[in-house]
Amino acid sequence: MTATGYVFDAGPLIGIEKRSSVMLAIVDGLKQSEVSVHVPATVLAQVWRGGHRQASLAKFLKADHVHVEALSRTIALASGVLCQQAGCKDIVDASVIVMARKLGVPVLTGDEKGLTKLRALDSRITIRTI
Repeated sequence: MTATGYVFDAGPLIGIEKRSSVMLAIVDGLKQSEVSVHVPATVLAQVWRGGHRQASLAKFLKADHVHVEALSRTIALASGVLCQQAGCKDIVDASVIVMARKLGVPVLTGDEKGLTKLRALDSRITIRTI
C-alpha cells in the first residue's frame, strides 16, 4: 500500500488537541509533503466536544490537505458488515478500516488494539501507531 495519504483514527486527533509534540511534528511533516489526511466523520464525532480546548484541532481540520469524509451509505453498510464478520460492535473503528480500504491508504492510530481484529479480515490494511 503506497502512502499517498492517511486515515486518522481518534488517537491522532486527540494528540493534536493536546498539542502532543509527536503529533504536531507528524502533522507538520504531512502538510509540508502535501500528504492528504482523511478523517471519517464518525471519528470526528467521537472526539469533538467544541470549545477553546479544541482550538488546535479546529485549525487542523480547516487545512486544505485535511478531508472529513462523510459516512456514506456504502461505507455505513460495509462498516456494519465488517463488524459482523469480526464480531465487534465498534462502527467507528470499522469505518476507519473501511475508509482506509476504500482510499488505499494506511491508518494512523494511537491504539491499534481496537483495529487489530478488524484489520485481520483484510491484510492489505496498514496500521501505524503513534
